[in-house]
Amino acid sequence: MSHSTAPYSDSQFPGSSVEEEAKHSEDALFGHHKDPPVAIQKETPAHAEMIRLRVMGHTIKQIAYVTGYSPVHVGNILRQPWARHEINLLCKELKITSAMEIIERAVPAAALKLIELMDNPCSSDEIQGKNAKEILDRYLGKPKERVEHSGSLDLDKLSDKDLAALLPPTIRPDLDPVSDN
Repeated sequence: MSHSTAPYSDSQFPGSSVEEEAKHSEDALFGHHKDPPVAIQKETPAHAEMIRLRVMGHTIKQIAYVTGYSPVHVGNILRQPWARHEINLLCKELKITSAMEIIERAVPAAALKLIELMDNPCSSDEIQGKNAKEILDRYLGKPKERVEHSGSLDLDKLSDKDLAALLPPTIRPDLDPVSDN
């Protein structure tokens, strides 16, 4: 590779203005600032493409597939202070101002992942079934659960102490009478 690498802790970035801006500026990525294991000193056109794909909502694995790099390398690039700074600038340019907007961009990738896991013959029946159910629940809505009640308990006729006794133990109020002393 044409760019130099070094352990992140031995590079120029820890404590630098670039790192501080990426971590603490008003445009910082919602608290995401895990330091990369290796410092990459210079951005390449491939790195710019990784940044663009990330802002569009693609997963690290998808970006790795498209760019031909390993997922570990893509993750390392996207954690570089200069990459976080570029992601912040691109989000600002695209008027992405909330985590919800980033999540919305990732929805298609998440849906594809559910389908991939459901269709994967290497996935267990449990995983395939869980993902099929998740897709159906998202599309059709979860089925309503029917609650049946038998008996004729008239809550209006119960005392406060009797009503409190019906509550689960974790939310029961103190049943001792309050003294006026």
